[in-house]
Amino acid sequence: MIKYYLAEIDSGNRFKAEQALEAIYRDYGKMILNNANRVLHDVFQAEEILYDVLLIIWEKSSQLKKLKNPLGYILTIAFNRAIDIKRKIKEIPTEFELIDEKKFKPLS
Repeated sequence: MIKYYLAEIDSGNRFKAEQALEAIYRDYGKMILNNANRVLHDVFQAEEILYDVLLIIWEKSSQLKKLKNPLGYILTIAFNRAIDIKRKIKEIPTEFELIDEKKFKPLS
């Protein structure tokens, strides 16, 4: 069914394309969201990934419809984006890590 939706998005008919993207959101959005949320454990960031993936689907529908398993590819995109965000979160130092203990004297 997703190949049908991808073909509709790629058809050139704006109305059909928008309906097909809405159908992908309705039928597969929860699956994409859950795939990202499995890694992040943050629904808000997972929703951002879902919208990013929908944009990728819109822009690359002609390439995606040629794939043997477009849904698997789409889920992989969501999963990889979630992993990238998780890595970036780990790279950001916390407030306490920014303090250089050598510059401060004890209060006693």
